[in-house]
Amino acid sequence: MLYDPATEGFSPRMCAIDRCQMGLLRELAVHYNFRLFLKGGMAMRALFGSLRLTKDIDFERAASLSIASLRKTLPQVFRKSSAARRPSGAYRYRYEGHSNHDSSVAGGTTE
Repeated sequence: MLYDPATEGFSPRMCAIDRCQMGLLRELAVHYNFRLFLKGGMAMRALFGSLRLTKDIDFERAASLSIASLRKTLPQVFRKSSAARRPSGAYRYRYEGHSNHDSSVAGGTTE
C-alpha cells in the first residue's frame, strides 16, 4: 500500500519529488510496455510501500529495448509525465484508488 508522504512528516519538497517520480513511473511503464525493470529504493517504495523516499530511480532494461530507442523516446515520456502538472502548479496523484491534490507544493521549501 502506498502512502502519502505528507502524512508521514516528509517535507513539501520531498512530497513533490515523490509525486513526480510516481507519475514518471506510470508513464515509463505504459510507454515501454514494462520493458524497464525498477530496482533500488524506488522499487521498495512502489512495490512494498516502503517509507523510504528516494531522489533517483534505478532501472534495468530488457534486451528488447535498445539504448538508441530510449534516447529517442525518453524526452517524449518526460514531457508527457510533466503534463500531469496542473496550470495552477498543483500536482494530481493517486494513492490506493483515491485522488488527492496539494497546491502547496508549487512554492516548495528546502529541507
